[in-house]
Amino acid sequence: MAKVYKDIRNGWRAQDDYELGDKKVLQISTSKVSSGSIVTRATVHMHDGAFLSHRMFTDFSQCLKTSNDRCTEKNVTAQHAEAVGKLEEIKEAITAWYAKEEATA
Repeated sequence: MAKVYKDIRNGWRAQDDYELGDKKVLQISTSKVSSGSIVTRATVHMHDGAFLSHRMFTDFSQCLKTSNDRCTEKNVTAQHAEAVGKLEEIKEAITAWYAKEEATA
């Protein structure tokens, strides 16, 4: 179930976290960006003690959807739910991403 809340800076935001194993956490988040669009993004972070870290250009990160809808709770929740509905596809893309990384290492 998504955590939906109003961010002081960017308005409504939805986020889901999924443990992937091997210290990896998938975060799917939906919020307004500086251009005014609503963006849904899937990003893998690594558990680093009590913190999560993300290595730019190394860890998986993908924009799932961008829309020019108004940033309302209803619109953010609907766009976020659409992305979460594709969770298995996203996990397959993550597996392929890290398999490619391991092959080149």
